[in-house]
Amino acid sequence: MRQHDEAAFQDRKAELIDAGEWYGEDKGVAKVVFGNQYEHVNNPKNKKLCNRWCVFLSLNNQAPFTEKYIKHITWYLPKTYKHSKIIIE
Repeated sequence: MRQHDEAAFQDRKAELIDAGEWYGEDKGVAKVVFGNQYEHVNNPKNKKLCNRWCVFLSLNNQAPFTEKYIKHITWYLPKTYKHSKIIIE
C-alpha cells in the first residue's frame, strides 16, 4: 500500500495507532499473547479434578490472523502430569 499511495498508508497507520493495533512497519511483526486461565470447579465428581485450566495463544488478538498462521501448538507440562505433552490443532 505504501509504495502505491503514501497518503493512504499514513491515514491507515494513524487509524491503527489510534485503535492500539499498530505493531510497526517491519514485515512479519506480530504481537504474540499466550498464557492460561484458571477456574475452580465446585463439587467435582472426582475430588482430584477440582481445577480447570485453559491455555491460549493469539496473534495480534485477532482470531482470523491467528488461525491463518498457527496450525498447531504443542504444550509441554511437567513429567509429573499423566499427559505431559499436549498438541492442539
